[in-house]
Amino acid sequence: MDEFYVNAGDKGIKKENRRRRGLKRRGRGTYRTERPPIITLYSRMEKRVFTSVEVSLSKVRIWEMIDGVNSDDLIVNTDEYTIYENLSSHPKVSVHLTVNHASKEYSNGFSHINNCECFHSIIKPYLRKHRGISRKNLHIYVSFYTFIYNYKSNWFIKLLIIMLGNGG
Repeated sequence: MDEFYVNAGDKGIKKENRRRRGLKRRGRGTYRTERPPIITLYSRMEKRVFTSVEVSLSKVRIWEMIDGVNSDDLIVNTDEYTIYENLSSHPKVSVHLTVNHASKEYSNGFSHINNCECFHSIIKPYLRKHRGISRKNLHIYVSFYTFIYNYKSNWFIKLLIIMLGNGG
């Protein structure tokens, strides 16, 4: 489980009310600061990605996402961001492993979030090429690319099957 942030604004706003371009503030973003967080969960067993565009990040939202996972006895790998603290006390989580990016640790044996980081490095250029995605539509772009990523070369056939109503 990991998170990343995307610059997303709102199109169609009067020129005098548009956001200022130029130097961006560093660090984590929020929906209000036009850098909505996107949470990524990667299932190593299924080799699938699950994403969620959030208004803001919180421990409560992370716990809700873990509640939505269909299996018990989860092994959760995260970095040491504070929203991931105490995940081992969640009823579905059996083990919570962390890596400390601040001390240049990116893998600690079985513990790593490299699959999420890999997905982030692929989806960011995809989102960037659309130039100025509205925050209101960002979840559609992210969901569509997640669908393509999960079904690889069969994504179009799977999409047709879903659209025609012959299965899911």
